[in-house]
Amino acid sequence: MEYRFCLNKKGTSRNKPYLSILNSEKSTYPSHKNRVLAEGFRTSDNFYRSDKIFRNYLQHNLLKEGLAYMLDKLEIQGKESAGRINALSQLADKNWPELIKRNRLGEAINDITFHPSYWELSEIAV
Repeated sequence: MEYRFCLNKKGTSRNKPYLSILNSEKSTYPSHKNRVLAEGFRTSDNFYRSDKIFRNYLQHNLLKEGLAYMLDKLEIQGKESAGRINALSQLADKNWPELIKRNRLGEAINDITFHPSYWELSEIAV
């Protein structure tokens, strides 16, 4: 594929410079190799169970009694994280905080508003 930047006679760009595709050919790279996730991928329903590295770390760095005590709590937190918390965090990521500099009268208020999902996540964390 070839791209060309078009200029006018004086050597400056036209009103709006553009790129033109001169030789558009279809890609020869196999589409089955151009994947991020494997075929049939499912999201996890429990982040603790699906995080093999974290589980391995805990098994090697905690006493067996400590891990046994925490196991039920980790299972519950892993399930909650994969469900409600994950959905709320995705909403919070898509809806950034907004800085409101002035009110309708033009007075400086410098207020920051957050999406409700941000506050729900804060409540869960505390």
